[in-house]
Amino acid sequence: MKQLLTIAIAIVMLATGTTKAQIANPKDPNWPVPVWPEIFEPNQPLMNLNIEMLDPDDWDIIRLNGLLWDDINEEYYEPDDPNIYLYELPAWFWTDGEEDMKIKVAIRQKSNIPLGDANDRHFKIALKVDINQYYSEDEFGEPNGDPNAVAHWHGLSKLSIENGDDVDVVAEGLAINLHEMSSGPEGYGYDAWRGNWVTLTVEDVNRGVYINVEQRNRQFLINSNLYDDPNNIWMYKITGENETLMKVPDMDSGEVPLDYPDSPAKIALNYTPFLPSDPAPDDANLVADMNEYVNMQGMLSMAAINAFISNPDSLFSHYQNTYFIDYNMADPCETRKRMYLPWDVDSIMNNVEMDIYDRGDDSTTWQNVFLDSPTYRPQYNQITRDLMGTSLTKSNVHSFLDMILPVLHDALDADPYNQFDVLGPEFDGVNERFNKIKTWYSDRIVDVLDQLWWDKPAGTILLNSRFDGDPWNADWNSGNWFQDDGKYRSSYNSAKSDVSNKGQMISANLDASDANAIHVIFWIHKDALDPGEDAFLYYHNGTTASDDLRLDDFDVLGSDKEWLCYKEIITDSNYFTSDFRIIFDTTPLDSSKEYICIDDVKVTKLIPEPDEPVISGYILDPRDRPINGITIAANNGGGSDVTDANVPYELSVPYGWTGAITPTDAEYTFSPSERIYDDFVVIDHHERWAPDYRGTSIYDFNGDGYLNFIDFSVFALAWHSGSLDGNWNSACDFDPSLYIDEADLELFVGNWLK
Repeated sequence: MKQLLTIAIAIVMLATGTTKAQIANPKDPNWPVPVWPEIFEPNQPLMNLNIEMLDPDDWDIIRLNGLLWDDINEEYYEPDDPNIYLYELPAWFWTDGEEDMKIKVAIRQKSNIPLGDANDRHFKIALKVDINQYYSEDEFGEPNGDPNAVAHWHGLSKLSIENGDDVDVVAEGLAINLHEMSSGPEGYGYDAWRGNWVTLTVEDVNRGVYINVEQRNRQFLINSNLYDDPNNIWMYKITGENETLMKVPDMDSGEVPLDYPDSPAKIALNYTPFLPSDPAPDDANLVADMNEYVNMQGMLSMAAINAFISNPDSLFSHYQNTYFIDYNMADPCETRKRMYLPWDVDSIMNNVEMDIYDRGDDSTTWQNVFLDSPTYRPQYNQITRDLMGTSLTKSNVHSFLDMILPVLHDALDADPYNQFDVLGPEFDGVNERFNKIKTWYSDRIVDVLDQLWWDKPAGTILLNSRFDGDPWNADWNSGNWFQDDGKYRSSYNSAKSDVSNKGQMISANLDASDANAIHVIFWIHKDALDPGEDAFLYYHNGTTASDDLRLDDFDVLGSDKEWLCYKEIITDSNYFTSDFRIIFDTTPLDSSKEYICIDDVKVTKLIPEPDEPVISGYILDPRDRPINGITIAANNGGGSDVTDANVPYELSVPYGWTGAITPTDAEYTFSPSERIYDDFVVIDHHERWAPDYRGTSIYDFNGDGYLNFIDFSVFALAWHSGSLDGNWNSACDFDPSLYIDEADLELFVGNWLK
């Protein structure tokens, strides 16, 4: 429906040329459609926005925004100016086709990093456009501001024109649209965010492709039917850890009375992570509060999508770039709970292996409270799986990119600051960038699925060492090892040993006396170690006579000079003691080239008796239909099952299991032929949301999912042939006899049209 409406709008606008469109805008009869939300449709013809300063000299003030000229280096530089990003000046504003409807607006530069040289007339800055800055109403609701100003332009009162500074406009615009695509019931359940692409012309110079991003203001609430009662709604912006800015009641001007009360939810949720005054309650009380005040589906959807797109600068990863809307829960006419809304996704899609539970250097209080909750961690995982299996599938997102490529191609190609890292002049840089994003997205799906095993928190943390603090070795007797800030995995330092700083590094006593399992994980960076001679890992169970050698060859983990992960799950009860320890011993190091760095050591204990994990999924034919009757089995003590098209297969495996799962059936071939699990399965693993097994009937020669006359023609060509005949086809010898005869025909016909 939206696409048809967009096409209809485009036809009307093309037919009317530069004259006023004849379709009324319900927000303002002086302005044509499209209005919200159609104006943010990404597949409509690319809109070009125009800005012309009332005073031509004002553009230098806006674009330089306080920059000063350095005569010696002949360049502009940024002064220590407390008023930076505060210059706001009047301009004429219009879009192509509406030259006779120019309006007076206020523009200012945003805090995004400018792209290019300030001396370049194409200098690409991000801008805020205030549509209604010069519009006002008298006490009777009649306009009395500037006659050239309007209250709403295409249903919008403000525009945020982003330049794609951290990555590029394609990745940032895609990220915004992934949030919009996730507004259905499997995600937010409400309209979260919208944005599309535009080009921008300032003072008759084309400045390139920008992202037109939906603003969080009163007009947004009105457009979204969320502004029923201004006295019972609050909007807040989260700007940092424990930093929240109220944006009501007057969100357009930003003026809030000093005595304006906080929302009931803001007052009630006065503990971590919302406020630092008190620690978070236990899970039961946390869930009770969230059920009363917060739409948790929306909050966790925002967290899941930001984690999926590797956004290190979001609420859960960095305490910022988020809005939320609160309502008066005491009002019997108002039943809506707190709604979380994303903002600012310009530093995304870099790290394909970003952890979806912890930020790189440490976990945040938001991650600790909600993603370590036995109630909300499974919900977060399920939301991620559901989104990846519905709106955010690889095919959907690739199709979206294919749809917008022709819309953006020429404009991006002409943009000198598109920030695409092109392989060479013989390549199409725009197509190359789109393909790279597709590859990143495909790889990210695989990585996130690998992380989604952990539906439950891993247990009680006994040791979590990043070697960053002072003292850096608080949990260790580090001997001659030293803190190294030249090599570290995720934060600022690691623990290092070399030929001049060698010996044992021994952890403090770890109380695992009540454990049923101990999880050990750490990262190492090494070079030139001799297997069995230079470095050793021991576990110590509390008696000096039973130090247990676990590893004497770190090369089995991988190559030199890169960070490698070591994982182990201990189920041997000999180690369930009050003084379990880990020992790294580098005493034998004897070469200046040899070293070992250890980082991010985490030891957890699982106290309840661990459940046997269940691995489940489907075996699908080439047309994505589940196949009945396939035997699927796990080795190394795992279970087996027979597929039923109506339910997923389910296999139980021992806690901490590694091994292979293999589907078998004489009448099918499978891709892959088996799946290898080498990362210790400890929690249910739902292959339903992963690229699952594909089964193709041996009678389906062209692999289209149907057995029909196309396949019969292949069989007929081999009829009554032997292995030495020219028309012999071994694939048709179903009853292996080296001759295609009635026995093979009977098997073929028995599966006809299945």
